[in-house]
Amino acid sequence: MVRNIKGQTLIIIGIVILTLIGCEKSIDEFEVTSNLLPNGSFELNNKPTLDGWLLGEERATELVNQAAPNGGNWALKLTSDWAPTTAYVYTPVLNINSGDILKLSAYVRGTGSFHGMGIIRLVVGQNIKSGNIKEASSSDTVWTQISVMDTVSMGINDTLWVILSSPITERIPWQQMFDLVKLEKVVK
Repeated sequence: MVRNIKGQTLIIIGIVILTLIGCEKSIDEFEVTSNLLPNGSFELNNKPTLDGWLLGEERATELVNQAAPNGGNWALKLTSDWAPTTAYVYTPVLNINSGDILKLSAYVRGTGSFHGMGIIRLVVGQNIKSGNIKEASSSDTVWTQISVMDTVSMGINDTLWVILSSPITERIPWQQMFDLVKLEKVVK
């Protein structure tokens, strides 16, 4: 009888462990989707490109051969130009619904004589300058990953915008780089 109880206990423990392993695996598999941005590393076939991104001001935007670790070869560099700055790039993101939980992340790095602050933004509205804004930033001079999460609330004519920006300035040309930019849907 003692053997039978030990055997049953081992079977129950085994079932619990297998169930937990199965649950853990399914949570990991469905936690986030793949990147919703078409070009978060600013390169295609080892060549620099801004495909998929719209520019605030071309003169304030540069692709540089100084990527983040595991970021390929190229990164985006923005140099602040005024207040408000036009040193930003942005892209609309389609197929987003109200209630979606999104995570925007990027590696940023201040650089140059006057390193600045890399800013990432999620904006829900009819254009990039109006609507609900969630942002994160860093002024580190080493590659640092930053992120922001939001449960989006979309109106009928709203669009989700991802914006990478330098800070405003009146005199100092702040410089910062961006790489490995990701937008992921977090599944409940």
